[in-house]
Amino acid sequence: MKFRMAFFLMLTLLPAVFCRNDDRQTTEPLSHDGFSSFTLNQIQKFAAIAKTPEPIILEPSGVRYWDAPKDKGESPQKSKLVSLEATVYSEDGRILLSTLRDRTPIRYFYDEGMMPEVFDKAIAGMKPLGRRLIIFPKGSVKLHEKSSESERLVFGAGGQLIVNVTLLWVRDSERDKLVKFK
Repeated sequence: MKFRMAFFLMLTLLPAVFCRNDDRQTTEPLSHDGFSSFTLNQIQKFAAIAKTPEPIILEPSGVRYWDAPKDKGESPQKSKLVSLEATVYSEDGRILLSTLRDRTPIRYFYDEGMMPEVFDKAIAGMKPLGRRLIIFPKGSVKLHEKSSESERLVFGAGGQLIVNVTLLWVRDSERDKLVKFK
């Protein structure tokens, strides 16, 4: 009986002593540019479809992006209406915004102050159905007084933001067409 008890204790306690559970979460910063392991995982997944294995870095903000472009269609230009599908993650992997989940794409007039300036710069040059993985470092997004509640929730979260964007379409705004007929 004592042998069985000792054997049982040995089988249950020894693995706990020698094989301690690694309590580190997957968000612990790694050595690669200070990115969390979640961020590195997203970069690795996106790199499989990206045509740019190295990131494009926007100065002076430090925003980085990887591109999976499409060749047809028109890029966003000032005052054009754009529609985007986006999923925004915090650096620990929480989803802050998902237009796919909510089934409501983002629509706004490009480069008219409706989104943070650094976001407009990050999607510049995209073509319809092109995809881009954008990483906004902490403090790179500057909000203005006219920022919406949802914009403040997403971009004001603090910390690094990982945004996976698909540009759906670019169109002339209806308001421009109305002005032409006056």
